[in-house]
Amino acid sequence: MEIAVRKLGSKGEVVIPKEIRESLKLEPEDEVEIMPAGRAIMIIPAKRSFRELAGLFGDKGVKNAKELDIIVHELMAGV
Repeated sequence: MEIAVRKLGSKGEVVIPKEIRESLKLEPEDEVEIMPAGRAIMIIPAKRSFRELAGLFGDKGVKNAKELDIIVHELMAGV
């Protein structure tokens, strides 16, 4: 999947590309959690289970919620 470049709308809105929405099974009106991650922004589907979220970090070997929490905090700190 390629990096998508989008413009920020006048009210701060950003359109998530269709390919990404489909791969994450996001539907209109779904809620997402948005948080800073260093110099980036992390957007996580709010309805996802731990197993699905851990899959997003598969290369980091996330095995439980505690490890996922550590990775998210590292991302937020810009590690």
